[in-house]
Amino acid sequence: MKEIPLSKKSIYHGNVDMPEGFEIDYVQLVKDITVSQLYNKKIAFSKARDMVNTYVTDYALAYHKLHLETLEQKGKFYLPLEHSFERSLIDPLNLKHSPDYIMLYGVEIEPGSCKIKIFYDDNRRKNRYWEILLENNKFIMFPANLSYSVSKNLSDRLNYILTTTYHESK
Repeated sequence: MKEIPLSKKSIYHGNVDMPEGFEIDYVQLVKDITVSQLYNKKIAFSKARDMVNTYVTDYALAYHKLHLETLEQKGKFYLPLEHSFERSLIDPLNLKHSPDYIMLYGVEIEPGSCKIKIFYDDNRRKNRYWEILLENNKFIMFPANLSYSVSKNLSDRLNYILTTTYHESK
């Protein structure tokens, strides 16, 4: 008997465990996201963002043999009680230039205040979802053809999330 896999949908998640002496500057990330969102500007390049991105792309290659090329990085802060609607970053009219993966990184998240819900079909049932708590220094990466939402910010402080999109190269 032979197996021919037709598709695979996996969610990758974990902590960004940097070696001692290479700590991520969270203050810089919060500043970059705040300036970007308040002034509606593209997020500025920073060493801290590059460190997060390099860690995730190296992790994907080393442990899952995913060759990822960064397309775009954006940051968003969520006010208390703010949430996102279900969204997808795929452009159905331009699939060639749409991302293959989305990565969400918790920059500054109040404990227990932010969940990510990822929607999928399991080939038998529609409208299934997987929910995971997003925390400081944690990333969640999943195929971009899946839609997702960010739950209501249940804290009295801002929650900061960095979003990165990737194209998978062979």
